[in-house]
Amino acid sequence: MLEAGAIRGGGVRGLARSAGLTCMTTIALWSSALPACAGNEDIASLPVRARRHSDYEPAGVRVDAFMFYPSAVASVEYDSNVFAKVNAISDWALVTAPELRVVFERSDGSYELDVGARNYVYKRFDSQDRTDAHARFRASREITNDFKWDGQVEIARKYEVQGDSFADTGAAQPVPYRDLQAETSVTKTFNRLGVTIGGRVRNLAYENVDAIAGGTLDQSFRDGTIVTTTLKPFYEFSPGYRAYARIDLSRRDYQGEGTLNRDSQGYDARGGLEFRVTSLVLGSLDVGYLSQDYSNRLIPTVDGLSASARVMWLMTPLMTVTMFADRSVAETAAPGQEGRLDATAGATLDYELLRNLILSFEGVYKNEEFVGTSRSDDVVRLSAKIDYLFSRGFNFGFQYNYIDRSSNAPDVDFEKHVITFNITAQH
Repeated sequence: MLEAGAIRGGGVRGLARSAGLTCMTTIALWSSALPACAGNEDIASLPVRARRHSDYEPAGVRVDAFMFYPSAVASVEYDSNVFAKVNAISDWALVTAPELRVVFERSDGSYELDVGARNYVYKRFDSQDRTDAHARFRASREITNDFKWDGQVEIARKYEVQGDSFADTGAAQPVPYRDLQAETSVTKTFNRLGVTIGGRVRNLAYENVDAIAGGTLDQSFRDGTIVTTTLKPFYEFSPGYRAYARIDLSRRDYQGEGTLNRDSQGYDARGGLEFRVTSLVLGSLDVGYLSQDYSNRLIPTVDGLSASARVMWLMTPLMTVTMFADRSVAETAAPGQEGRLDATAGATLDYELLRNLILSFEGVYKNEEFVGTSRSDDVVRLSAKIDYLFSRGFNFGFQYNYIDRSSNAPDVDFEKHVITFNITAQH
């Protein structure tokens, strides 16, 4: 149960996310269409990023029924605008990222634990040094042939950095916060008819940081809990075509009071279609209405059209094109910000130049409309990525990211170029 704004954000955090965005997007789209394409194991019918490369996959270490997959990434990253300002200042960073995956699979389900960290050490500006860390547990269980359960729990320490529209512009350093998430869902099918019921809880806790102007910036008003429940009935009315309705109910409670009160409740109701037109074209689209109402009467209700579309085209056996669009609420409990309505559109191209050499290109445009203010931002992200699968034990990569934020608010515009070279050791 992924949030609609999975590709939100800017700055270094948004660029770091984009390193895996291509792969996650294609795999997510492929997974959503599985009911329409079960039984087809031909590799040419799989998107490039979802294919197995058995000669280059890590061997892992088996202990009884558990498989352990350790890995470590070392990167050198150049950022042309490390503070995401109009007047750009560049810097280099050494990025190291150890990770361990533990997988346990049974005939009726699978379980996976993922523990890792990402440490940034800058050459000139050590105020930007930081270490992200996470521990994530996923589980999937097929209780009966027509009844499935999925769940996930994650705790992470993250940072908001300059250039992200959520970030406090008065902070002298990245703002650290704890992000605790838990979600679960069950899916029951009755021949062609089925229903998915799910829920998600997210708790955020921010830490105070030094201010650029001196003193300390209190971030406690941003602490909060977001609860979302989902109901999704569906019906496969023809082979390869499944109609569905979906409603998400959300409640968001934050610690801020008075003018800093950001508590709200709302819904997003949509009707849609998952489809597989041919063995080469598949995807989903939906449209509906959203509304988010705030306890603070000074903040206007955010409402209007909600929609999303994702289409995957297996253009050739070696090339996959993915197109996506979305319109949804992205509430920001941040200084000087209230609700936000995002409209996003983009496309990804994955090309398997050689069996062990994969190229990816992505372009994303996003409009961020800040409700309650006159601010409106246009964000453009472009990226190019090369993955060279050298052996089972080592992979090499190169990535270029460009981001441009154009806003009618003062001192928010910036553009940056980020270039990353990395080597991955895995077992």
